[in-house]
Amino acid sequence: SRAAGGNAVDQLRACMRVYADIVMQPFGMCLIRVGDEEVPEPSRTELRRMKSEIDQAFRRLVAQGVEEGALEPCDPKMTAFVIAGALSWIGRWYQPGGGCTPEQIIEQSIG
Repeated sequence: SRAAGGNAVDQLRACMRVYADIVMQPFGMCLIRVGDEEVPEPSRTELRRMKSEIDQAFRRLVAQGVEEGALEPCDPKMTAFVIAGALSWIGRWYQPGGGCTPEQIIEQSIG
């Protein structure tokens, strides 16, 4: 997210775009639809660590956005859950070769 540069909202948007793209890839869609409980160890532990890092990045960027005055005051934890939940849901309904490309979905949902 920091590599995207800009303010916290720009970085958050970049992070959201990457996350949305991941959940539309075959492995990401599978993970969203099946859940990490089905992933064998030690991969499950690594996957959960990565998910935690994503959650922490969303929380940090939301908190920074509030501090910068670019976002309304909110609970960063709850907001991160809402963001990740909404973006994860794309992996449930997205169909490769359907009406929209991943980039079109990202543009429509994130901008």
